[in-house]
Amino acid sequence: MSLSDHGSTEIVLCDSYQDLGRIAARYVAATLRKLFDCQSEVRIIVSAAESQATVLSLFVVEVDLDWGRVVCFNSDQQYYPMELGLAKFANQFSVDFGITSAAAVVAMLPTLIAFVYLRRHIVDGVTLTGVKG
Repeated sequence: MSLSDHGSTEIVLCDSYQDLGRIAARYVAATLRKLFDCQSEVRIIVSAAESQATVLSLFVVEVDLDWGRVVCFNSDQQYYPMELGLAKFANQFSVDFGITSAAAVVAMLPTLIAFVYLRRHIVDGVTLTGVKG
């Protein structure tokens, strides 16, 4: 690894992705610590690119970070929640109701399957809490 300064830009040359990820993780952790001093909550946007995965894997093991004060957002569309994906089916001038309806059914299937599988326990729990005596 070598360091050189060019004006206000610091250039870091590393031997491996791990070295670069470790340096980036330390830098981000130091920046977060500074932000924690003046803010109650810090929001960061992450990506799922390979380089980001390396940085994040090394970043989460940094000590002295209050992760309860960090709110993370993901910038990659393939990791959006399914409901947000449903909203993407509509455009400014029209909505394809067939595709939107089919996507809504697919979105609710996991919840519906869980309910069908657990309905007896759900009904028993509601009945038990409603009984006085």
